[in-house]
Amino acid sequence: MKCIFLEKFFSASRTASIRKKICGIRETLREYWERLNKLCATCPHHQINEQLLIQYFYKELSMMDKNMIDAASGRALMDKTSAAARHLISNMASNTHQSQMVNEIGAASNQRLENQLTELTSLVRQLVVGKH
Repeated sequence: MKCIFLEKFFSASRTASIRKKICGIRETLREYWERLNKLCATCPHHQINEQLLIQYFYKELSMMDKNMIDAASGRALMDKTSAAARHLISNMASNTHQSQMVNEIGAASNQRLENQLTELTSLVRQLVVGKH
């Protein structure tokens, strides 16, 4: 019964396609981690064990992200248990998202300040020109 269900709703080609997506990266650490988790949830029978998923994830990261994760873990990520590695990556992805939001807010505030400064400079110029 299980095989019939899986064949009907999760053909071999669809499963292979989702496996390929699970093992590729084209985004930030947080986005990739979220995508990986969503893909795994859409195909729970992907038959990739947890340790291998972590290895695939880690292998595709940029060198900077790998170094950041290794530094946060206190050693190579692959030396940790699957559960510890998953917990660490989840925390880092969450922290990355929070700091990204702070940076976006800061950038918006900086833009407002720059606009106000430009407007103020223009007003001062008009005052100086009006006095001469």
